[in-house]
Amino acid sequence: MRIAVSGAHSQGKSTFVHDWVASNSEYIREEEPFRVLHAEGYDIRFRQECHRFDNGLQMYYNISRVNAYSDSSNCVIFDRCPVDYIAYSQYTANHGKTDIDNRFVDSMVPIVREALERLDLIVFLPITD
Repeated sequence: MRIAVSGAHSQGKSTFVHDWVASNSEYIREEEPFRVLHAEGYDIRFRQECHRFDNGLQMYYNISRVNAYSDSSNCVIFDRCPVDYIAYSQYTANHGKTDIDNRFVDSMVPIVREALERLDLIVFLPITD
């Protein structure tokens, strides 16, 4: 089963994924794209300060990892879901301070939709206190 965990920053996604793998040892953990890319030297900006490069790079990295597990018999859990980058990009587009605009957000939809077809389950962790 291929599971992706979705939600805003600092809501417990990584903790959930860590706990899941600790309880389900047959699962592979796929780290959040920001952490992997940051470790590789990318300076990725957030919120209304991010650009197409920032969100596009993370989205394409996430999708490449989803695509690496093409067989539904794979047991993998992703610490981020491709659809999250649409939400983050729309947030930035709404602020109108960078090169992310509604057209860019719209261009992400078909790519993300295709990636979502390769997932078996999306776990959404909502914003909580």
